[in-house]
Amino acid sequence: MELTLASGRAQWWVQAVPATVGGRAETVIVATSLAQGRRTVNQLKALLAIGVPALVLASGLAAWAMVGRALRPVDQLRSEGNAPASVVQRHAKGELPNLAPTTRLVDWPPLSTCSWSK
Repeated sequence: MELTLASGRAQWWVQAVPATVGGRAETVIVATSLAQGRRTVNQLKALLAIGVPALVLASGLAAWAMVGRALRPVDQLRSEGNAPASVVQRHAKGELPNLAPTTRLVDWPPLSTCSWSK
């Protein structure tokens, strides 16, 4: 049998367990305070209230930095749009050297059709 008792402000968890002692049937009653468990839960809540937002912020900043670093060659390629293909190919890595010569051949959408170019 399990039971939770309240005594004033304290709460106790009580359990009665049948046992055999010296051939006689007895009942062992165990009681423990719930205060330590409640303190632990409250500390965990406080830790999570601070830790989870900090972890999300740190993860977001790390992702932002990694994506920025990964896209840096693309940004350089965009900003050096009029640079010779040899300059772009020398600075770029991966697939960007192959992409560099083709970017000057594409004018999409045509600038004459863009409202902001007029």
